[in-house]
Amino acid sequence: METEEPWVTTILSEEAVKAVVKKVREEIGEDNYEEIKLADVNPEHIARCIPLAERCRQSRTEQGLTLGAIARTLKVRVAELQQIESAEITEIKPEILQNYVSHLKIDEWYSAWAQANEGIIECWKTAEPEETQEPALPAPPPRTSKAKRNPGPRNKPRRRISLRRSNGAASAKAKP
Repeated sequence: METEEPWVTTILSEEAVKAVVKKVREEIGEDNYEEIKLADVNPEHIARCIPLAERCRQSRTEQGLTLGAIARTLKVRVAELQQIESAEITEIKPEILQNYVSHLKIDEWYSAWAQANEGIIECWKTAEPEETQEPALPAPPPRTSKAKRNPGPRNKPRRRISLRRSNGAASAKAKP
């Protein structure tokens, strides 16, 4: 039987967070580590969220619950619960997390975790939602009563183009 890392479901101390980040940095290499930081992701926040993610997953599976069933009950998308369980910290919405934790009945553990990780909670609360709508086009200038609408060329006859088959080939013929 494979043993879990002790930090997987434990609220991490400052020293433990630094040790995890150091280990990850060594595992993925300096270039990849710098890319993570450039993507505006705080590696320390990821390390702190792994126990939260694992605790939620562990509690859900121990209770025999599926993500789909919980998503229906909480009226959220399964993907939002998956983000919590995979520690995708840039995507987690605090209100969904709070409801999920309450549903799993791990409120006491979560309160201790949240108290130890206030900085992450604040980041989630202050994160601005991404705009999904295109910016509105400016309104057209108002019409004045004297301005005439351009009806287009009315005096010119319209030409119709039809495609007729003659001897198996299509040909265009203009009709007045």
